Amino acid sequence: MSTKGKIIQSIVMYEVISKRKVALDQLRKGLTTLGVLDEMSKHPPLFESVFTFKPVKLTPATVRDCLKYPDELTDRAQETKMMMTRFVDQSSSARLMQLMQYCTGSKMMPSVQNFAINVNFHCENYISSSTCTFTLLMPDHFPSYGLFELSLNSAFSSSGTSFTSV
Repeated sequence: MSTKGKIIQSIVMYEVISKRKVALDQLRKGLTTLGVLDEMSKHPPLFESVFTFKPVKLTPATVRDCLKYPDELTDRAQETKMMMTRFVDQSSSARLMQLMQYCTGSKMMPSVQNFAINVNFHCENYISSSTCTFTLLMPDHFPSYGLFELSLNSAFSSSGTSFTSV
């Protein structure tokens, strides 16, 4: 093997195996110290969702199911909730991804049990989200569905890539 080939092989070995092995060895040691590794070995299905990613297909139904609203809503907030349901039901896959990005920071729905986006209402005139707490804060009233849709799409396009979007 040529010198160039040996150098390339060394770089690949480091990038693919060595660099990650140190981190994985530390993780294994930590899990062993805490007794978690032993439990993982005994009950693998319980830990599968923690260590593997299973993408959830974004459909209006999956997004609608993850939206959680307060138990008590005013009549105005109830109207806005119905507009949100209509918005989600009429959304394309791309627009659902924008909604997820705006509320969670990711275009994909997290594959964790009981994942929820908490939708809350206020009397102010702006829409905001917190990607850390998976919260969407909306005005409790819109004069029309057209204005609701325009406001939400505007929020998506003006949010940038910040952690908390206002």
